[in-house]
Amino acid sequence: SLATGGEGGNIEGLPVSAQHPYGSVIVGSTLKNRRPQIYKFLKNQKIQGELIELDTDWLQVGHVDEIISVVPTANSYKIFVFDTELALSVYTNSLNESSIIQNYHITDGVNAYYNEKYQMQRNQMKIRTDEIISILRENGISETQLIRTPVLFELIEYDDGLFGSLSSCVLFNSINSVYMIESNVRKAIFSGSSYTPYNSYYTNILVNIGYETNNIYMLDSI
Repeated sequence: SLATGGEGGNIEGLPVSAQHPYGSVIVGSTLKNRRPQIYKFLKNQKIQGELIELDTDWLQVGHVDEIISVVPTANSYKIFVFDTELALSVYTNSLNESSIIQNYHITDGVNAYYNEKYQMQRNQMKIRTDEIISILRENGISETQLIRTPVLFELIEYDDGLFGSLSSCVLFNSINSVYMIESNVRKAIFSGSSYTPYNSYYTNILVNIGYETNNIYMLDSI
């Protein structure tokens, strides 16, 4: 929560790899101010190498699990990375489904991406995704381990060159909506919504990395 930021949702762990024989730790940049003692400990311990820090100052919640998620597979793991352009594509390609507009008040959130005055912010979202991927690649994550995932964040009007407020999700966040149960047999609970296009896309991602459809359980969180 906002009151307890810097807890588990702001700390991610990468499994053992050739570059990181003891794994490595990823945190959101808000951890430094919200939980300075935890941040200092993780920064100073060297067993897991240098702390990997991703910018989360622009997020309403401010947690790193809003923008990346580590998901186990049969022999390794994948890292899901948020991608607003992919989210737009999934949405616009399913506009013929009338339930989208009838069930959700998301038109404004989507339309902002096509509004000229928000183009700087839209480009910034793309840059953030690219920066995350670049940082992860620098830390030994291969391209095949990275999966872009549809997540649509609000575009906020700038105030004197800065964000006037912080971004939250339009619809739900498919990055931190999956919970692994019995990961050795690849079972997952997907806490999403009845918004079918995102659910279908996300389920396909899980199936493509080895999860069986009958082992993916969707809970409606909206």
